[in-house]
Parts: sequence; structure tokens; C-alpha cells
Amino acid sequence: MRRCDLWMLMGLMGMACVPDLRDRLTRDDGDGAGEEDLAPEGELDTGADLSIPQEVVIDATSETDWWLYDFERQGLVDESLPWDLRFQRYRVELNGGINGDGDVYAVVLDGILFDDVTADDVPPSADAAWITDAEDADGDGDADTVFVDWFDYDPTTHILTPKPRTTLIRTVEGMVVKVEIVDYYDGTGTSGYPRFRWAELIE
Repeated sequence: MRRCDLWMLMGLMGMACVPDLRDRLTRDDGDGAGEEDLAPEGELDTGADLSIPQEVVIDATSETDWWLYDFERQGLVDESLPWDLRFQRYRVELNGGINGDGDVYAVVLDGILFDDVTADDVPPSADAAWITDAEDADGDGDADTVFVDWFDYDPTTHILTPKPRTTLIRTVEGMVVKVEIVDYYDGTGTSGYPRFRWAELIE
């Protein structure tokens, strides 16, 4: 589905219509997934308790388009707004380092369950544990992005399985959230639908 309710604004940029970002995201804040869970596109839901875990599924099946997610806005945004993570197929990148100017950083907690991570696990802001997306330093041909190895790949079945891992994200606005990627497939087994859980960690 496409919409043209912003056609006058976008017409200044030579565009007649823009994708409806809400069509590409499903969010469940604990009471079941639904359109009512989504704040108006691009608006901050200042009354939301972001410490309550919510689960998000993004349609990232395009081989060419990136879909930008902002935690404070709890949804997909366009490039005119702050964003924290972006998705394209199995690729997940930060708005920081080589992939953005948002100064987003992360801490990878391997083998630590999402539900076990608390604010006590958040390192000081100047700690070396905070990293961001960087150029390839080990010569393997892949940029050293924080989420470059979030999955295990089975060469026989070609299935991607998320590693047992929780990642702390310090957003553009400075909020710290915990994130766990839990799946890469939709209900029919189609790839390109990253599903992740997240919640704010209040220090």
C-alpha cells in the first residue's frame, strides 16, 4: 500500500508518494500485536513506558532499501528524523561510525539472556566496551559492524539462527536499550523479517 497524504511536501522534492512505513512494521507491547500499538508515524509517544519489553517485526525483504528504526519513536522513520538501527535483509547497522552520524554505540553481551540484563549491566559511557560500526580491520572483507555476526548460518539448510546474545544500544538521544534478535523468518518461513525484542534500561 502507498499513500499520498504528504504529496505537497514531497512534491518539493520531486516525489509524488512515499511508502507507508507502518505497512512494514508489526509491534507487540505485551497485549498482542496490532495497529493500535503504533504511535503516529514519526511522532514521539512521550507517555509510553519504554521499560516494558516490546517485540517488533520489520519487513526488510528488499535487497536495495534500508528501513530505519528509532527506539524513542517506537517505529520506522524516514531519513529526515533521528534513527538508531537500520535493516536490510539480514543486515543490521547502527547510526554511528561508518554507517551514520548519530553517534549510536553498542555493547555486545554474548550468552546473556534478555530477561537477565538490567541497568547494572550498562558500562559507564566512556568504557571501551562501547563500540560502533567500523571499517574492516581483520581483512575478512566485511566491515566490523556490531551486528555483523548476530546469527549462526547452516550451510546445509541455509537457515539463519540468532545467537544467544543481548546487545545494549545507546541511542541518538542517549537512551540505553537492550535488544535481542529472536528470529529472521515470518510465520510462513519467508526470510527477511527480522524480529527483535527491546526495552529501555533505566539507570
